[in-house]
Amino acid sequence: MFSDHHAIGLTSRELAQQIYEVFNHFLSSLIPEEDPDAASSSTSPPPTTPAPYPLPMLVTSGTPTLYETFSSQSPQIIIGTPGRLASFLLSPRGLSIVKVNELEHLILDEADRLLSAPDHRKDVERIMRHLPKQRRTHLFSATMTDAIDDIVGIGLRNPVRIVVNINERRTGDKVTERRTPTG
Repeated sequence: MFSDHHAIGLTSRELAQQIYEVFNHFLSSLIPEEDPDAASSSTSPPPTTPAPYPLPMLVTSGTPTLYETFSSQSPQIIIGTPGRLASFLLSPRGLSIVKVNELEHLILDEADRLLSAPDHRKDVERIMRHLPKQRRTHLFSATMTDAIDDIVGIGLRNPVRIVVNINERRTGDKVTERRTPTG
């Protein structure tokens, strides 16, 4: 299910904490799939507790011992604020332990808010310059601002925009919401 590649989520501190808690709860509840070949050829009993999937790591201003936590847990998902992630990833120590060249996904949630703040925008751009060009970047936003259009020009290849329109349709006394993705 998981590879050695990382996903990084950039967002506000409050939302980062919420996303981290949901990922942590979800991943800790998964039970790894059994290998049918290993189960049939093994004479020893199966382990009583399955090996957990790597849990995510939260990188915000309140997170202590970032480098030690990363080294000991080897998380595949890093969630945090732009400033702290930039400090963590781009410091000499961070560059030595985090293999940013293996990153496959960069996710910007509330991208309009992140990119409208000059400090966050600089941090996002610094991070994007150090990540591989061949990655998937996901921008999520309730509104499409000029800042989002600018970042699309700076750090994205072959961008695709998906817009969700909500139309109400009356069927008798009941109102039905219809969500239609458009590209």
